[in-house]
Amino acid sequence: MLKRIAIYFLLAAGVSSPVAAQEFNLEYVKRASGWLTSPNAAGLHVLPVRKTSVAELYFNKGDGRFVNYHQSGDRRSWGARTESFFRLHRAVVVHGAIEYENFHGRDMGGSALVDPGYNAFNIVEHADTNRGAKSLERYSLAGAVSVDLYRGLRLGAKIDYKAVNLAKHVDLRHKNTLLDMSLSAGLAYRFNDWLEAGGNYHYRRTIEGVVFNSYGNTDRQYFSLVDFGAFFGRRQLFGESGYTSENRPVFNAFHGASLQLELGRGAASFFNEFTYKSRRGYFGEKSSTAVRYTDHEGSVLEYRGLLSLPARDGLHLVELRAAREKLENHENIYRSETTPGDVSHIVYYGQSKTLDRDDARFSLAYTGQRGRTAGHPAWEWQAAGGYSRRSLTASLYPFFRKQELWGADARLSAGRYLSRGKNTFGLSLGAGGATGGGEARQDGLYAAPSESQPAPATADHLLYREHEYLTLPRLEGNVACTLERPVTGETRGYARVQASYLRALKHARYTGNSFLDVTVSIGCHF
Repeated sequence: MLKRIAIYFLLAAGVSSPVAAQEFNLEYVKRASGWLTSPNAAGLHVLPVRKTSVAELYFNKGDGRFVNYHQSGDRRSWGARTESFFRLHRAVVVHGAIEYENFHGRDMGGSALVDPGYNAFNIVEHADTNRGAKSLERYSLAGAVSVDLYRGLRLGAKIDYKAVNLAKHVDLRHKNTLLDMSLSAGLAYRFNDWLEAGGNYHYRRTIEGVVFNSYGNTDRQYFSLVDFGAFFGRRQLFGESGYTSENRPVFNAFHGASLQLELGRGAASFFNEFTYKSRRGYFGEKSSTAVRYTDHEGSVLEYRGLLSLPARDGLHLVELRAAREKLENHENIYRSETTPGDVSHIVYYGQSKTLDRDDARFSLAYTGQRGRTAGHPAWEWQAAGGYSRRSLTASLYPFFRKQELWGADARLSAGRYLSRGKNTFGLSLGAGGATGGGEARQDGLYAAPSESQPAPATADHLLYREHEYLTLPRLEGNVACTLERPVTGETRGYARVQASYLRALKHARYTGNSFLDVTVSIGCHF
């Protein structure tokens, strides 16, 4: 592992060269233009410096009970990351990033999938007595290039690849392997000094495999809930046929496009990006001899706007984000039949809709900067707020469960960097709050069920825990302290300690009342 981390840092150092010190570090350069964080890599040409890079090692520790149902109240993680922008030539700009994360959490249960909110269904432990330790490793690799073709016309390409390994170490155990790859290719054209437009094509593909196993008491039965939404679905016994019996992949594919439009002259600009993506996927295998349990489809609409206004010895940034995602899931009705010659194959007779979900998000953030010192703004202040809404209906005909939730948050922060000799000291303080509302569940019937038709299974202990975590009013405070100084040449090393404390304003029945998170990191800018 140490060898792998050393390689990561050498890769970052390999793209640097001895040039003049940059006015700002990488994180501030990325904020200056929406093109630098756009999926359209053709916009990398706006890079205002020749190069800027960062390499970092970090350790994180979290402790407390105010966590969601799939999270750990006693967790730790460590990792390494490196990222770089580099102008290879007047007409060529490249970007690269590598990250490794190692996570370990205790007393974890809930979701058997890596990201419970991403997929069209989930598999959760029906009982809350099988909680235990989980470990996760995450590898990330990203690369992008922008090339000037001819008189303001640029071509760009980008790849982002992630791999995740997750394991639970207590029965009912599971091992997950997630592969996530995104590709994009685009063009950008500058019409004149105040107008530039671009467009790019997106493709994203994710495949997650999960294998369940038991190594403990073989006489014990383990039940899982196939959660179609709001912890409402089917209960299945491990060892029988069904969702937990075999290693079947959860597959997702996204196709889409983004359009970019930037208005401005000089340092003042207004960047706009509109994105649409269609989504299709399934759980199981597309084979005549294997079961494809579900099919899902959806769409994503996104907008991002970034207004950048220079001021005397400073900068003002206003960022607006809005997104809406719709997702439907359908369970296949099938039967295994045997043809002459003892060949078994799967015959499908139709589908039943199990999920109709609609998520919306909105956020607005303001950042002000003034002065500069050793690659940082001398002063920086931020104000931000957001609103989200979730609406879903989970169905197992003739039963259904509806859920309507909303959440709102706001936060303020201020930071100061001060140089004394070779040392630069930084201090940042912030505070925020959040609240939410909506009913955890509304159960009902489309029609009267037959006497032989069992009611769907539920996991209400997880339902109310998640509802409480999402809607309970809370306050959060955070502080960050940084020490930075030159190491060699144009390389500046730094050490940072960040801490945040979250406190519920009402008594929590299903979670806890507080959570403390601390991160220590060391690294260098070059």
